Amino acid sequence: MNRPGGTASERTGLRGLNLEVVAIIAGVVVMTHATTMITVPLLPRYVSELGGSVLGVGLALSAYAAARLFTNIPAGMLSERIGRRPVIVAGALGVGLFASLSGSAATVPLFMASRFMMGLFSAMAITTSNAAIADITTVENRGRTLSLVSGAHLAMGIAAPALGGIVGEFVGVRVPFYASGVPAVLVGIWALARLPETRVVRPVEPGAAPAGGARRSWADTRVLLANPSFLLVCLIGFAHFFTRAGASHALIPIFADQVAGIGPGQLGVFFSIAAVLHGLMVFPAGMVSDRFGRKVLIVPGGILAAAALVFFPFAGTFAGFAFAFLAVHAAEGFSGGAPTAYVGDVSPPGLRGLGFGIYRTFGDLAGLIAPLLLAGLAATSFHAGFFFAAALHLGATLAFALGAVETAGRRGRRATPGS
Repeated sequence: MNRPGGTASERTGLRGLNLEVVAIIAGVVVMTHATTMITVPLLPRYVSELGGSVLGVGLALSAYAAARLFTNIPAGMLSERIGRRPVIVAGALGVGLFASLSGSAATVPLFMASRFMMGLFSAMAITTSNAAIADITTVENRGRTLSLVSGAHLAMGIAAPALGGIVGEFVGVRVPFYASGVPAVLVGIWALARLPETRVVRPVEPGAAPAGGARRSWADTRVLLANPSFLLVCLIGFAHFFTRAGASHALIPIFADQVAGIGPGQLGVFFSIAAVLHGLMVFPAGMVSDRFGRKVLIVPGGILAAAALVFFPFAGTFAGFAFAFLAVHAAEGFSGGAPTAYVGDVSPPGLRGLGFGIYRTFGDLAGLIAPLLLAGLAATSFHAGFFFAAALHLGATLAFALGAVETAGRRGRRATPGS
């Protein structure tokens, strides 16, 4: 059976892709993301109804993040052993089931258990979906395809919290939790019925450990991490997630409240504008990365984000805050999809599942560390928090600029068979 994207020569543009396969994979990513985003505004009230406190809200979020952190790599390895399709289907169905079950929790520990299982299945679905997209694309169209998935992901991230908040306010706080899993289950059933296997089987070299064995898995991990370009793009992923989770979601809201005098409503408008701006940029940015290279986006975007973070502690006025806020998020939107495409470029067929698992583990680790670290620094000085985030982002960007090879565009390496 031919892979759904056709031959490499046929897949130089989006028209050569099987659009239903892309839609299924995008649907899995989007609906998996929606299960958590739709309930974000309701978490404090729901946990309070269960007899918990603010600490319970934090623990529920941490349980989800911790499950993803420790599942990304095993999910990638499993997808190389048994195929993408069963892991994607299991991930979508599992996250949908436990998302709906979270609405029937009677206590905070039961709710946390559901959130943990959601994180586990979410990692299976999203990590393996990224690998499947890399399977069916080439260097010439990977950026554009991933940008479409990213754009749909972002649109749901904008719409879902508002929808969940309205339903929870006027219908009942548990209703969005019950309903959140239904779309994920439906797209999981769609994947079960229509998604073909996309995995590229890597030939076993003479004397190598059996595929899926522990020795082979650790050997594969060492192969990937020994590639400087792969390790450097993982550091870029860490920096992007660190900025998003630490600066954008934690440090900036605190600064807005305590220094800039920006209220929650105004801040919500800023985030909506930034999300729309990001959504408008992702597909053109994907086209640029396919035509001119990934580094053309990653390096300038990283430098701009670092510069905006440095400016933030001096942005005590409304205008200054608006400028710094939009600059950070424009930089993230400009370069945000290119690292994912780069992971697909440098991960060989047969190692893509593991490659995306490692990449997302770097990101989820940053997501756990960043809010606590930057909030702690901000308690002493906002300058310290923003400068630390800027230095980390700039350091990762410069290291990538100097040490990573270009994989796309005119100066990039030519795509190898199956890449």
